[in-house]
Amino acid sequence: MKNNIKVLICFLSLSITPIFTQNSIEKVLKIIENNNKLLKAKSYEFKATQAGFKTGKTLSNPTVEYDLLVGNQNAGIQHDLLIAQELDFSIVSGKQKYYANAQAIQLDTLFLAERQEILLQTKNLCLEYIYWLKKKQLVNERLFMTKHLFRQYEKGLEIGSVNILDLNKVKIQLLNISTKTTDIDRKLWMVKLQIEEKNGGEPIDLSALKYDKTSEVGSFESIYEKAEIKDYDLKVLEMQTDINSAKKAMTKSMKLPKIELGYRYQTFLKQEFNGAHIQVAIPLWEQKNKLNQIHAAEFQNELELDHYHSMHKAELQSKYDRYLQLTNTVSVYEKTLATIDSERLLNKALELGQISTIDYFNEMNFLYESKLALMSLEKGMYLLKADLQRFSL
Repeated sequence: MKNNIKVLICFLSLSITPIFTQNSIEKVLKIIENNNKLLKAKSYEFKATQAGFKTGKTLSNPTVEYDLLVGNQNAGIQHDLLIAQELDFSIVSGKQKYYANAQAIQLDTLFLAERQEILLQTKNLCLEYIYWLKKKQLVNERLFMTKHLFRQYEKGLEIGSVNILDLNKVKIQLLNISTKTTDIDRKLWMVKLQIEEKNGGEPIDLSALKYDKTSEVGSFESIYEKAEIKDYDLKVLEMQTDINSAKKAMTKSMKLPKIELGYRYQTFLKQEFNGAHIQVAIPLWEQKNKLNQIHAAEFQNELELDHYHSMHKAELQSKYDRYLQLTNTVSVYEKTLATIDSERLLNKALELGQISTIDYFNEMNFLYESKLALMSLEKGMYLLKADLQRFSL
C-alpha cells in the first residue's frame, strides 16, 4: 500500500506542472478577426449605407425641354426649347455633403464598436475554454487516483483485507467522477463550437490556450482615460452631436428658395425669341417643423451623453473594484492551498486505517471543491480583466 501511495503522490506532483506552454489568445483573436463572417457582412453593409448617404447630395441633372406646336397655315409651326438647371443652396453650399460625411464617419465608428464587441465575446469564450481545460485536468487527477484505488481494493477484496462495502463506495465514486469527465468534455466541445462559429465555421487549434498573467490592468485612471478614447459606443453618441449640427445647418439652407436658371429659345409666327429662364421655388411649407425635430434630437443626444458619462464611469469603477477584490481573494486561496498537504495526509490516514473510506472520499471531495472554487474565482477575475481591457482590442 505504501508503494501505491507513492505512485499517487508522484502523479500529483507531475500533474501540477502547467500543461500549457504559451498564451495564444491574442493569436486566436487575430485569426477570428480575419475570418468572422458577421464582421465581413457588417463591413459590406456599412459601405453600402455610406454610399447611400452620398446619393442625392449633388446638383440635380440639367433638363432639356422641346415643344413642337403645329398651327394653321397662317400661324405655321412653333418651336419651344428650354435648357434649365436647378440650384439647391443646401447642395451648392456643401451642407448636404457635410451631413453625409458626418454620417459616414459615424458608421466607421459603429463598425469598430461591432469589431470590439465580437473580439471581447471571443476572448470571453477563450477564457471559458481555459476554465474547462483546467477543470478537466483536476478531475482527471481524481479519476486517476480513484481508478488506482479501485484496483487496489479489488485486490484487497480477493485477499480479504477489504470488504465489499468499501469496494462499492469506491466504485460509486469512480462512476461519479467518470460522469463529471464526460460532462466537462461536452462543455469543452460546446465552447469550442462557439469559438469556431466566430471563426466563420473554420476549425481552430485551442490546445495552447492559457490565462495571460503578464499583462497588467493598470490604475483606474488609466483605464478610464483609455475608455474615453476607445469606447466606440461613446464615440458614436459624440458623433451624433456633429450629425445633428450638420443636419440643422443643412435644413436651414434648405429653407432658402430654390432657383432654376436656364436658356429659352422660341419661334412664333416666323419670329425668333431667345433669352434667360428663371424660376424660383419658395419653400413655405416643405421644411415646416423640421428644425423643431432637430432641436429635440439634439436635446435627447445631450441627455444620453451625460447619462452615458456618469453611468459608464460608475460601472467601470464597480468592475475595477470587483477585479481588485477577486485578485486578492484568488491570491489568498492560492497561498492557502499551496501550504497545505491534505492529499498526502489523507492518503496516509487511509493507508493506516485511521479514517474510513467514506470519510476519505468526503475529505477529498471537500479539497477538490475548494480547488474548483478557486478556479471559478480565477475565471471571474480574468473575465473582469478582459472587460476592463476591452478598450485595447
